[in-house]
Amino acid sequence: MEYFGLAPIPGYLEECDFNYAVEVVKTILWKDLAYGVELVKESVAIKNATYLVEQFFDENTKIYTNGNWANYHTIGSRSCNPLTNATFDAGVLFVGQKHAACIWVEDED
Repeated sequence: MEYFGLAPIPGYLEECDFNYAVEVVKTILWKDLAYGVELVKESVAIKNATYLVEQFFDENTKIYTNGNWANYHTIGSRSCNPLTNATFDAGVLFVGQKHAACIWVEDED
């Protein structure tokens, strides 16, 4: 985790599945975390999120995220465990047998 600039805090990451990883990446591509300003159309965010997650996922890959990002921009769910010094941070970490990858963003208020 330190390789990616994330604090290795025990218990701060939760394992998730492929579909939830797509949801997390869509969330961070679609709107900024601090104010919810749209960065790209939601449909574009979904397409790009699916593509990105597919690049790092196979049946042996474990995926982790740092919080509950479902509905973050629609109902304001803000349950997360920060892994950087930023006001907001979110993403997914992929750990496979031969690779590790990280899709992560930081945002400031």
